[in-house]
Amino acid sequence: MSQIVSKMAVVASVVLALVASSTAVAAQDYRSPDARGPVAQDLRSPDAKTSFVQAPVRVPVVVAPDRRSPDARDGARIFTQQPAPAPRASSSFDWAYLAIAGLATLLIAGVVLLTQRRRRHPLPLGS
Repeated sequence: MSQIVSKMAVVASVVLALVASSTAVAAQDYRSPDARGPVAQDLRSPDAKTSFVQAPVRVPVVVAPDRRSPDARDGARIFTQQPAPAPRASSSFDWAYLAIAGLATLLIAGVVLLTQRRRRHPLPLGS
């Protein structure tokens, strides 16, 4: 028992050492201090940064007039109704878990029956 515990302790310490070393390696940044600045640099001079302010461009939206008669406008409309989503069952029980539990039970029973040894001899057929 103590050998198993000591082997488990050795394995756990090795795994812990590997995980700690991999996180330390990932956190290191080998770039020089000058290169560690922001990712996107603005290389314009200070005068060019402040002097160029672009106003947003407004594009007029032109809508074509509807030259149909009022009767034709109403006839051209398409009325659609979205189908209602199917209601879910009110039961919160998931039947997949029951099926998995049943299959696991049958599997365990089969393993027990296949590995069980008979303890007495069967009766002869003629008696």
